[in-house]
Amino acid sequence: MLHNIQPDDHGPLGSRMASAVSTCVHCGFCLAACPTYQELGQEADSPRGRIILM
Repeated sequence: MLHNIQPDDHGPLGSRMASAVSTCVHCGFCLAACPTYQELGQEADSPRGRIILM
């Protein structure tokens, strides 16, 4: 994927977070369940947008 997250840089949950982020294929399936995306309608406020910021 596009991400290179170093688990050690993110505390005790770093390895779980890195695993979850690396499995995202950016399909957009999560948009329907995301309250911030539903409210604001901006891709940057979606789970995909937040992952890209990482």
